[in-house]
Amino acid sequence: MDEERSMELKKRFKWLPMLMGVVMLVLGIALFVRPGSIANRIPLFLGSILLFIGLDDLLYSFLTKDYKIGTSMQLIQGTINVMIGIVFLLKQEASLLYLGICFGICALVMGAIKLNLAVDRYYLGLPHGWYIFDGIIRIIFAAWLIFNPIGGFTVWIMTCGAYFIISSIDIFIASILVERLFD
Repeated sequence: MDEERSMELKKRFKWLPMLMGVVMLVLGIALFVRPGSIANRIPLFLGSILLFIGLDDLLYSFLTKDYKIGTSMQLIQGTINVMIGIVFLLKQEASLLYLGICFGICALVMGAIKLNLAVDRYYLGLPHGWYIFDGIIRIIFAAWLIFNPIGGFTVWIMTCGAYFIISSIDIFIASILVERLFD
């Protein structure tokens, strides 16, 4: 009974990752194309998107805990995203100063999770190349943001835009693969 209910919930919310991907793609393009005009609104935008991603991760991790590998890591990632999202929304002025380091840490955690999932998928005999590529790209962005958070703020904003564009592509690919599982 629980398995049927869980599958039904997953089918009802299968549009949520695609919506998240569209939001991240639009935000990524805006950050990349107009970094100067968006700089003052970055904490509000990132706080909202991190809160949304975190809640999505938490919901998805609870709904798929019996059927998907890596749900405990997704639960941790979702919790971190929710906490950072709330801080960005409540302390927008101070958040702007620390955004580079915080975003770098998030990217580092997400990159490590992707590499961990690649190892899990490798041992299960599943395709894993995209997870390795995605994890390495996230870790490269993380290193850049952690070690140079203030310098070149415009470049940093553009990097965030590129990161969101890459993340949205990752979400689209994952959504399509998950969709195939339910068809």
